[in-house]
Amino acid sequence: MPSELAVISALAGLVLLLVAVILGQLERRSLEQTIANLRSEIDYRRKTYQTETGYRADLGRYDYQSFDGGKTWYEIDVEARSEGRVVIKGLVDQAHIDELRARNKALSRLADHVTQHGPLDLSSAHDMGLLTNAGVTVQKHS
Repeated sequence: MPSELAVISALAGLVLLLVAVILGQLERRSLEQTIANLRSEIDYRRKTYQTETGYRADLGRYDYQSFDGGKTWYEIDVEARSEGRVVIKGLVDQAHIDELRARNKALSRLADHVTQHGPLDLSSAHDMGLLTNAGVTVQKHS
Protein backbone atom coordinates (compact mmCIF):
# COMPACT_ATOMS: atom_id res chain seq x y z
CA MET A 1 0.00 0.00 0.00
CA PRO A 2 1.43 3.39 -1.01
CA SER A 3 2.31 5.79 1.71
CA GLU A 4 0.10 8.74 2.47
CA LEU A 5 2.82 11.08 1.18
CA ALA A 6 3.01 9.20 -2.14
CA VAL A 7 -0.78 9.45 -2.58
CA ILE A 8 -0.77 13.17 -1.78
CA SER A 9 2.16 13.68 -4.11
CA ALA A 10 0.41 11.77 -6.91
CA LEU A 11 -2.82 13.74 -6.37
CA ALA A 12 -0.89 17.01 -6.34
CA GLY A 13 0.80 16.00 -9.59
CA LEU A 14 -2.60 15.14 -11.11
CA VAL A 15 -4.08 18.46 -9.97
CA LEU A 16 -1.11 20.33 -11.45
CA LEU A 17 -1.49 18.39 -14.69
CA LEU A 18 -5.21 19.25 -14.83
CA VAL A 19 -4.48 22.90 -14.09
CA ALA A 20 -1.85 22.93 -16.86
CA VAL A 21 -4.27 21.34 -19.33
CA ILE A 22 -7.06 23.76 -18.38
CA LEU A 23 -4.73 26.76 -18.62
CA GLY A 24 -3.40 25.48 -21.93
CA GLN A 25 -6.94 25.20 -23.27
CA LEU A 26 -7.82 28.64 -21.92
CA GLU A 27 -4.64 30.09 -23.39
CA ARG A 28 -5.39 28.42 -26.74
CA ARG A 29 -8.96 29.72 -26.72
CA SER A 30 -7.72 33.14 -25.67
CA LEU A 31 -5.17 33.15 -28.49
CA GLU A 32 -7.79 32.01 -31.01
CA GLN A 33 -10.15 34.72 -29.77
CA THR A 34 -7.39 37.33 -29.99
CA ILE A 35 -6.64 36.29 -33.57
CA ALA A 36 -10.35 36.41 -34.46
CA ASN A 37 -10.64 39.87 -32.88
CA LEU A 38 -7.61 41.14 -34.80
CA ARG A 39 -8.97 39.78 -38.08
CA SER A 40 -12.28 41.47 -37.40
CA GLU A 41 -10.52 44.76 -36.60
CA ILE A 42 -8.42 44.57 -39.77
CA ASP A 43 -11.52 43.81 -41.85
CA TYR A 44 -13.39 46.74 -40.26
CA ARG A 45 -10.49 49.13 -40.86
CA ARG A 46 -10.03 47.92 -44.44
CA LYS A 47 -13.72 48.58 -45.16
CA THR A 48 -13.93 51.84 -43.22
CA TYR A 49 -10.61 53.63 -43.76
CA GLN A 50 -9.87 53.84 -47.46
CA THR A 51 -7.07 55.63 -49.23
CA GLU A 52 -6.08 56.61 -52.73
CA THR A 53 -2.51 57.87 -52.98
CA GLY A 54 -0.04 58.26 -55.78
CA TYR A 55 1.30 60.59 -58.44
CA ARG A 56 -0.16 61.73 -61.73
CA ALA A 57 1.27 64.28 -64.12
CA ASP A 58 -1.97 66.29 -64.04
CA LEU A 59 -2.37 66.10 -60.23
CA GLY A 60 1.14 65.76 -58.86
CA ARG A 61 1.32 63.81 -55.61
CA TYR A 62 -2.11 63.12 -54.17
CA ASP A 63 -3.48 61.59 -50.98
CA TYR A 64 -7.21 61.09 -50.61
CA GLN A 65 -8.70 59.48 -47.49
CA SER A 66 -12.15 58.23 -46.54
CA PHE A 67 -13.03 57.52 -42.93
CA ASP A 68 -16.55 56.22 -43.61
CA GLY A 69 -16.12 53.41 -46.11
CA GLY A 70 -15.80 55.58 -49.21
CA LYS A 71 -18.92 57.73 -48.74
CA THR A 72 -16.97 60.95 -48.15
CA TRP A 73 -13.46 61.63 -49.43
CA TYR A 74 -10.98 64.22 -48.20
CA GLU A 75 -7.83 65.59 -49.76
CA ILE A 76 -4.95 65.23 -47.32
CA ASP A 77 -2.02 67.64 -47.35
CA VAL A 78 0.85 65.56 -48.79
CA GLU A 79 3.59 67.66 -47.17
CA ALA A 80 1.99 67.45 -43.73
CA ARG A 81 1.58 63.67 -44.19
CA SER A 82 5.31 63.34 -44.87
CA GLU A 83 5.85 65.03 -41.48
CA GLY A 84 3.55 62.54 -39.76
CA ARG A 85 0.58 64.90 -39.50
CA VAL A 86 -2.86 64.59 -41.07
CA VAL A 87 -4.20 67.88 -42.41
CA ILE A 88 -7.44 67.81 -44.38
CA LYS A 89 -7.37 70.33 -47.21
CA GLY A 90 -10.98 69.79 -48.28
CA LEU A 91 -13.59 67.47 -49.73
CA VAL A 92 -13.02 65.48 -52.90
CA ASP A 93 -15.87 64.84 -55.30
CA GLN A 94 -16.85 61.14 -55.62
CA ALA A 95 -16.78 61.46 -59.42
CA HIS A 96 -13.11 62.43 -59.17
CA ILE A 97 -12.36 59.35 -57.05
CA ASP A 98 -14.24 57.13 -59.51
CA GLU A 99 -12.32 58.61 -62.46
CA LEU A 100 -9.02 58.23 -60.60
CA ARG A 101 -9.73 54.58 -59.81
CA ALA A 102 -10.84 53.87 -63.39
CA ARG A 103 -7.64 55.48 -64.73
CA ASN A 104 -5.47 53.52 -62.28
CA LYS A 105 -7.18 50.26 -63.29
CA ALA A 106 -6.67 51.12 -66.95
CA LEU A 107 -2.98 51.82 -66.30
CA SER A 108 -2.69 48.46 -64.53
CA ARG A 109 -4.32 46.68 -67.48
CA LEU A 110 -1.90 48.47 -69.82
CA ALA A 111 1.12 47.45 -67.70
CA ASP A 112 -0.14 43.85 -67.45
CA HIS A 113 -0.60 43.71 -71.23
CA VAL A 114 2.93 44.96 -71.89
CA THR A 115 4.34 42.53 -69.31
CA GLN A 116 2.57 39.59 -70.98
CA HIS A 117 2.85 40.57 -74.64
CA GLY A 118 5.82 42.90 -74.92
CA PRO A 119 5.87 46.34 -76.55
CA LEU A 120 2.65 47.92 -77.73
CA ASP A 121 1.70 47.83 -81.40
CA LEU A 122 0.45 51.30 -82.28
CA SER A 123 -1.29 49.93 -85.37
CA SER A 124 -3.37 47.59 -83.19
CA ALA A 125 -6.86 48.84 -82.29
CA HIS A 126 -6.69 46.81 -79.07
CA ASP A 127 -3.39 48.34 -77.95
CA MET A 128 -4.57 51.84 -78.88
CA GLY A 129 -7.72 51.22 -76.84
CA LEU A 130 -5.59 50.28 -73.84
CA LEU A 131 -3.66 53.53 -74.21
CA THR A 132 -6.80 55.64 -74.64
CA ASN A 133 -8.46 54.08 -71.58
CA ALA A 134 -5.33 54.84 -69.57
CA GLY A 135 -5.54 58.50 -70.59
CA VAL A 136 -2.61 58.36 -72.98
CA THR A 137 -2.83 60.27 -76.25
CA VAL A 138 -0.65 59.12 -79.13
CA GLN A 139 0.29 61.70 -81.71
CA LYS A 140 1.25 60.27 -85.05
CA HIS A 141 3.96 62.08 -86.95
CA SER A 142 3.58 62.49 -90.68
